[in-house]
Amino acid sequence: MRGDIKAVEELMKVLHEQKLTEISYEDSNFKVTIKGPLTASVKKETVKETKVIENKEAVNYKEVLSDHIGRYFYMKKNGEPVIEVGQKIKAGQEIGYISTVGVNTTIASNYSGTIEEIYIENGNPVDYGRPLLKIKI
Repeated sequence: MRGDIKAVEELMKVLHEQKLTEISYEDSNFKVTIKGPLTASVKKETVKETKVIENKEAVNYKEVLSDHIGRYFYMKKNGEPVIEVGQKIKAGQEIGYISTVGVNTTIASNYSGTIEEIYIENGNPVDYGRPLLKIKI
């Protein structure tokens, strides 16, 4: 089982480094196919915004979504947070990174506002389209 995980991690690394869309591996006990994104990703990416939620006070919120699969980190290795609830952020500001097989991709906001809620705990796994945090515009 441990060898299977290492094989998958190595395949993901090759998929990313060679910018492949799909890679397969098979032996007598194990078979796996891994599909990557259809377009090559850029190291620093902006996040997509979703729907605007309106209430009686006409407060606008936007959710920051993950564009990657991996583990989301918003704290530096020394334990210092990059972002916090209540913090004002500007468009283009770093809001953390997603780590996939040792490759860190910086996530930056494409709009300004105040962080209302961080949905994902530091270091927890995320996948495509999963909300990371809520921003009050």
